[in-house]
Amino acid sequence: MNSLELLLEDLRRRFAAPVKSVTFYLHLSLAVIIGGGFEVWYQIVFKGIIRSDWHCEAISSALFAYFPAIVSVALIDFIHERQPYLRSFGLASAGFFLVILALALGTSPFPQLFWATLGAVLAIFFWWAASGEKDCFKDINPSAATPDPTAPMSGNRKDWKV
Repeated sequence: MNSLELLLEDLRRRFAAPVKSVTFYLHLSLAVIIGGGFEVWYQIVFKGIIRSDWHCEAISSALFAYFPAIVSVALIDFIHERQPYLRSFGLASAGFFLVILALALGTSPFPQLFWATLGAVLAIFFWWAASGEKDCFKDINPSAATPDPTAPMSGNRKDWKV
């Protein structure tokens, strides 16, 4: 297999691994989307909906602060991977996100909001790919995690000296 096939297989596995993990979804929703995007939610909910004071530039600015932070966290995870193709994917993706950031910064308010929103959505997927196989998100069956104390002992006990 070449590295492109390995990368695609690895990314498929990373996207599928946490699909049934409550722990993963809790981290995704509370830490990445709500906590990490607090300023975005503040601009949309508090200023936009409650005060009816929408400013496209303020939401775009909040997204500019949000998505590079999420990308940076995921990039650090990819850079520390053992496989070189995953490290290369992380660096190439960082370049892609820099292009999105440059496009967003160089446009008028509504295209700017589009590019910033696209960057934020893709950053969440990038974080998902980087974090999908982390051990902290793997739910362990409690019966498999601890041995049965009533099970008979096994192994060679002839050489034991008390």
